[in-house]
Amino acid sequence: MMAVCDLKMSDVSTINMVMTVGLAVEAVAHVTRAFMLSKGSPSVRATAAVNGLAQPILNGAFTTILAVTPLLFSGFKYLITYFFFQYLVIIALCLWNGLVMLPVVLVVLASTGLVLKPPASSVKVGLDDCTSVSDPPVAKVE
Repeated sequence: MMAVCDLKMSDVSTINMVMTVGLAVEAVAHVTRAFMLSKGSPSVRATAAVNGLAQPILNGAFTTILAVTPLLFSGFKYLITYFFFQYLVIIALCLWNGLVMLPVVLVVLASTGLVLKPPASSVKVGLDDCTSVSDPPVAKVE
């Protein structure tokens, strides 16, 4: 990506690349989880995953772009190049990967039977199923 955008390796671009991992994993993790917990054929599961998560993922992308948009008007070429345009490309690639490519890959893998079988029963994980940070497990002392 950096070579295509003609960016040089620097502290800022390295930090942005580390942040890219977090942004990319977020969309992929949510779509994959929704796919795994859905029932039906692979294409129905992929459609349900994308339909259920497209809006939140697009909202996150929009707000991220909105946050860096003022840099476009800063007049500093460095900020425009290494923040605004780099984030624009990062968000576009993450959206493409999470909402277009990943569902296709999941459908292909699930259709071939290699992996990704739906769960036997519907599993719902909510906040009640999680252990609170303030309530650590207590060891029994005898």
